[in-house]
Amino acid sequence: MMRTILTCLALVAFSAHAEDTRVYQTDAYGNVQYSKPSYTVKPDGRVYQTDAYGNVQYSKPSYTVKSDGRVIPTDAYGNKQSDKQQYLIKDNKVIPIDAYGNKQYSKPQYLIKDDKVIPIDAYGNKQYSKPQFVIKDGKIDQTAAPGKNQQKKP
Repeated sequence: MMRTILTCLALVAFSAHAEDTRVYQTDAYGNVQYSKPSYTVKPDGRVYQTDAYGNVQYSKPSYTVKSDGRVIPTDAYGNKQSDKQQYLIKDNKVIPIDAYGNKQYSKPQYLIKDDKVIPIDAYGNKQYSKPQFVIKDGKIDQTAAPGKNQQKKP
């Protein structure tokens, strides 16, 4: 489940403003699940798990989003863990990749549409029965440059 949630976090990490952005899981009807773990995306591209009360959990594993669209797991001290599952943001999709940059199409992928993140299968079919995500305090714009999703304040 942690892997599922982190993919949507990469979407907001290309933030241009100084505020933190929260990402929440939603149910099949679009209702925000505040009781489930949410994530906070810092302006520097770091992504942290947040508890139900809004406290950032710095002791839990976090992620770093690079400018080329790669999402790399990091430990509590900020050390990159290149041997773990990584992701690539490209053409409004989040695709799992291995440590060498090879795309793993057999693993779950995600489609970025407006402020929602929708799981898709290997053929691009939307999987509405699987958990979806919504981004609060920000909006993702589709830009001309692939892999360069940026965020604007509403």
